[in-house]
Amino acid sequence: MHSAIFYRTVSIGVPIVLIAAAQASEKRWAATTIAGVYTVAWLAVRLILRLFPAEPKLGPVYNQVTHYVGLFFPLLIIPAAIGLDLVRPWIRDRRKWLQAGVLGAVFLGVMVAVQWPFGTFLMLPASRNWFFGTGELSYLWPPESRLVRNVFYAYEPTRAAFTLGMGIALACAILSARLGLAWGKWMRDVRR
Repeated sequence: MHSAIFYRTVSIGVPIVLIAAAQASEKRWAATTIAGVYTVAWLAVRLILRLFPAEPKLGPVYNQVTHYVGLFFPLLIIPAAIGLDLVRPWIRDRRKWLQAGVLGAVFLGVMVAVQWPFGTFLMLPASRNWFFGTGELSYLWPPESRLVRNVFYAYEPTRAAFTLGMGIALACAILSARLGLAWGKWMRDVRR
């Protein structure tokens, strides 16, 4: 969550879904509702799976587990969705590419502002509990893995590479927002 590739990946897939749903429904808090449903469903699966006993049947077994290991904690996309829902009414009558530029920048800006410190928190011992689950390790992860050792891996080797990567993430967010606007308009125009 401290690498540009993370934000680039999130910017490719998330804005298109949030913006398309908001554009198609024309409800005030549509993007926030979609983000809330994603978060609740992901957390439910994560927390319910860990209630069932399980043990590994295939090797190698690096970590002893006694129950299903749930999913990672969900992305914090609700603040970004709130940002999109707050900005959309103000730019609704603008050109589509201008809307996409603003929505993509808002999405990426809020994601960085929220997810970056949350990524730092997930590396701390305080996050190794039943709710955040960063201490729950799959039996397949070897002890030398960075994930097991809780060590940050810098994907971009230099600050310039990180800056370029974040610029690409912004371009991806804008393009994804534009596709979301077009997809949402198409869904709204479909008549049964």
